[in-house]
Formats: sequence, structure tokens, C-alpha cells
Amino acid sequence: MPVTHQVNSLKSEKTSKRLGVAVFGASGYGGSELLSILNNHAYFTLKYAFSSERSAAQSWASLAPQLAGTSTLEIQPWLSSKFAEVVADCDAVFLALPHEASAELAAQFYAAGVSVFDLSGAYRFSDATQFACTYGFTHPHPELLPLATYMLMEWLAETPDAYEQPVLCAIPGCYPTAATLALKPLTANAFLNPAIAPVITAISGVSGAGRGVNARTSFCEVSVQAYGVGNHRHTPEIANNLASNVVFTPQLGNYKRGIVATCVATLADGISAEQVHAAFAQAYGKQPFVRLVDAPPAVEHVAHTPFCDIYVQVTGSQVVIISAIDNLIKGAAGQAIQAANAVFGLPAKAGFQQHFAQPAAKVIKIGGALLQPSNKAALQKFLNALATAAYPCVLVHGGGALVDKMLAAAGFTSEKVNGQRVSAAEHMDIIVGALAGTTNKALVNAAIQHGLVAVGLSLADGPLWHMQSQATLGCVGVPAQNGFSAQGKALLSTLLQQGFVPIVSSIGSNEQGALCNVNADYAAAAIAMALDAELLLLSDVPAILDENGAAIGVVSLAAAQKLLTEPFVKGGMQVKLQAAILTSEFSRRTTAIASWADSQAVIAFLTESATYHGTQIQP
Repeated sequence: MPVTHQVNSLKSEKTSKRLGVAVFGASGYGGSELLSILNNHAYFTLKYAFSSERSAAQSWASLAPQLAGTSTLEIQPWLSSKFAEVVADCDAVFLALPHEASAELAAQFYAAGVSVFDLSGAYRFSDATQFACTYGFTHPHPELLPLATYMLMEWLAETPDAYEQPVLCAIPGCYPTAATLALKPLTANAFLNPAIAPVITAISGVSGAGRGVNARTSFCEVSVQAYGVGNHRHTPEIANNLASNVVFTPQLGNYKRGIVATCVATLADGISAEQVHAAFAQAYGKQPFVRLVDAPPAVEHVAHTPFCDIYVQVTGSQVVIISAIDNLIKGAAGQAIQAANAVFGLPAKAGFQQHFAQPAAKVIKIGGALLQPSNKAALQKFLNALATAAYPCVLVHGGGALVDKMLAAAGFTSEKVNGQRVSAAEHMDIIVGALAGTTNKALVNAAIQHGLVAVGLSLADGPLWHMQSQATLGCVGVPAQNGFSAQGKALLSTLLQQGFVPIVSSIGSNEQGALCNVNADYAAAAIAMALDAELLLLSDVPAILDENGAAIGVVSLAAAQKLLTEPFVKGGMQVKLQAAILTSEFSRRTTAIASWADSQAVIAFLTESATYHGTQIQP
């Protein structure tokens, strides 16, 4: 069963802050790839990078400039005297070391309460005898072998309580990853003839042999050639994963990186091609790092990516599966980061966002009524809908009821004109505190409690959009016609790319740089225009209602503009419609008005479902 990536209970004192990590073997190929991913990971802080104690300190940029860019990270020689310092600063260590070194160091960090992600073969076997036969030395800590978790991520058993304590994680080998992902859907479903062992022929680039100087693996000397025939140490690992004997032959290719594994197997009697393809679809249809492809994959399709591409062909009782991975990423560093994301309850794609097409974010405005204690159940239902849809979005909120309450408590009164609050200068401290303070932080906290990774902002941050003063209403602003802010868009885009849900209060800044109150519908329109996004304005009614109380469904932009003249569109709904029209005119995107009580309408809007209910304005 695939692993679930839910927030778990690994919440020690150290993990209450951004997670500190160290990389050992940082000067090698796999270690340098780890540095590259961690350097761009939103949730980890790369505290240390170590090479062997015999090495001199060196900058990562000088060793791997194509990965390091402008990083100033120094790779230091490892000294055992630093152990206590690393334990104090780090929640996890990544070991890209030889098997013997990892076996010792992993045990020490695990005993000290630090989670270990070991890229070597030191903890891939639970049986000490099998380990010794495979790797040629007696394991120094056989008592830990049964405690290690083998992190083949797409086939990791679901164990909800497994990550309550620091963990010892064994990252699979590159060849076993390519071969197991190719064959596991068949062996897991008992689709293969048990009397005929699958035959696996896999060719790897020279980086799989490591960075050390070796004439046999030197790029100038390499010719495509089989090695380890009949006795390669990855054979038992593959056999264990598949619970099946296999014939595995690796080959060294004259290219830098990547593995292509061709697996030939014989189906059991009665197994159809349709069953085979269905098994692969079931196994990998929802796995973000496995792609089922329609033609045999090439190394260049997966090089420098975290993906495994799999092609399946069935002819009679014979099935050929071809898989391709980058041996340094999906076969090593990338899979280690996947494992760490799972262990620490982080988004599965964290650290890899640049490899995925980002769906266009959508903007949702919720009114202050939804935030009232009497509507707590409706708010929970709404936030659950957002978490279920798992779609990038920005929330924009008002908070009129709280503003009224706080103004009254201070002895002030305020009025609304055509659905917008008149905001006197002496009211602004209260309005800012109510909207950007109390309401915003309460909504952010509620969103986090429902599993969303939320962050609070105001319209003035960045700014997200420049506001134009509406002096007749006091300290009130509306989106300026030319109010686009490159900084604001960059801020929102960065947060969305990292998996955050920005929650924006309707406090903006005007052309004089003063804070102003902005109607939340207009605030949401500004955010939608900044992101060129579709907009959903939530109300206490299911749609715009006509003179007979019937919901108005899909309308054109021209028809929506005519609705503004109708007597049944007034007050707050008139402002909503004006904001929707403004957005549709500017971005040529669909805008919609629906009820905040209808969580299914929210999901339908996010997922572009045909069952959407509410008023839609289509330009």
C-alpha cells in the first residue's frame, strides 16, 4: 500500500522549528545532489555538509558549480568531535557514505535521537546473515537491522504510528528501485508464472560508480559491458522486494547518469493484458513520481528529475516492462528526500516543485459572516473542502461583524454606502487590528488545524496590488486600474509554488502609502487580477437571485453588466457583481458567485467540475 503523506506526530522540541539537517558524503555525486535538493527545500535548513575526515574543506560551488549556483556552502571534513553539535542542531542526517561507514555512523545518530536516511546498503536487509553474504562483512549492529525501514516510497506499507520516534531509514539502491518499480505490480498481484524467473537487464551511466578515480569507470575508457554477472549485490535486494527469484544483469554505459531497466517476465495462465495494465494504473495512478508512458523511455527523459518512467507491453503470456530513472535522484538523493518528506509529514512534492506543472491558482473570497462563532460548523466544512480539493488557492477575507463590534466597543459608529463601509481616519487602527490582526490570524489558525499550510498577509504586503483612494468613503481604497505590482505577484507565486495557502486580509495601501480599508470583494478581485486567476466570491446566498428569487446561472460579461442596472442587485451583492465584472474584464477569466455554506460548490469551482452551482460570469 502506498505511503500516506499526512501530518504525523513526529513533533519533538526540535521539530517545532524549521528542520535542521546534515549531509555526510557531500562531496560525492549522490551527496551533491542531496545538497542541491535540500538547498531549495522550503522545510529544511541545511546546517552541515561533510566529506571524509581525510579531505580538505572546499566550497560546494567549486565542486559542483552547476548545482550550487551562488551558494556559499562549505563542505567540511567530518570530525567525530562535531557529533554533539550535529545532534543538537539537526533533526535528521543523510548518509551518502560507503556501507561500512554508514553502518557505524547511522547507529550513533539513531541512538542519539536523530532520524537517519542512509543511502548506502548498510540497513537494506533485516537479516544479518544475508547482509554479510551480500556485502562481504559482518554488520557491526545487527540488532538494528530489523528496526530499519526500507523506503521504497511507492510501495511503503502504511504504518500511521511508525514515525512517532526518530527513524532509521534505508534508501533502496538505484538498480533495485528501477527493477522493483517495474515488476512489483505484477508480483504483488501474483500475475507471474512462479516457475519462470523474471529476467532484468539494466544499463547505468558511469556516475553510478561514484566520483572516485577508476580506469574501468573512467568516461574515456568505458564501453558498454556487463559486470557482476550472476552475483551482483543488488540481486538479493531485488529478489526480497519482489518475493521472487530474478536473473539480474547490470551493464555499464558510456554516458553520465541514468538507468534503463528492461524486465522480461512470463504471465501466469489466464492473466490478460487488460489486467496487467490495470494493475500498473492501480499501483501508480496517484503516485506523483512514477509516470506510465506510451513508448519505451529514454535516459534523457528522466535525467536530472525525480521520476521513474515505466512502459508496459504484453504479447501473449510474455510481458516486457521498461523503466528509466536518474540513478542519482530517483535512485538515491531524490528518494531520500521523498522519504524525509513522508517521515516529517511534509508535502510529497516539497523540494521538487520545479519538476511539476503548477495548476493555475484560484482566488476565493469569504465574508466575515463565515467567521462568526455561530457559523463554526460551516467554516470547518469549507476548510475541509479546500483540504480535500488540494488545489492551489488564495483566500481573501473580510470581517465586518468584528469591525462593527470593536468600533461600537470604542464608542464609534459607522455606516455603509452602496455596500462599502465608510472608514474614518480615527477608525483605522481598529479596522486594521480587526481585519489584518484578529480575523486574519484566527482564520490562518483554523486553516492550519484543518491540514492546510496557511500564511497570513494583508493586501498592503508587497503590496499585492496598488489601491486608489476613494475619498468620499474616508480611508477606503479600490483597486487602481494600473495597480499591478510585480513584487506582489512574485510574493504570492512564491508562496503558492511552495505549497502555502495565502490568506489575505482586505487592508491595502493607497497612492500616498497610507493604510486603507478595502471592500473584501474588491480585494479578492485585485488578487485575482494580480495572478490572472479565476475568482469565486462566496456569499450567504447560493447565487445572484432574480426578482423571483431564482438563481441566475451562467451569464456573459455583457449580461452581467446589464444586471448591475436591475433593482434586485443591490447593496453587498452589487459590490460583488462589480468586483466580478472588474476581474473578468481585466483577466478574461471566469468569475463566480456562490454560497459559503455549499462546500461542494467550492470543490466544483476548484476542480472545474461540470456540476458547479452558482452564478458564473464567462467573458
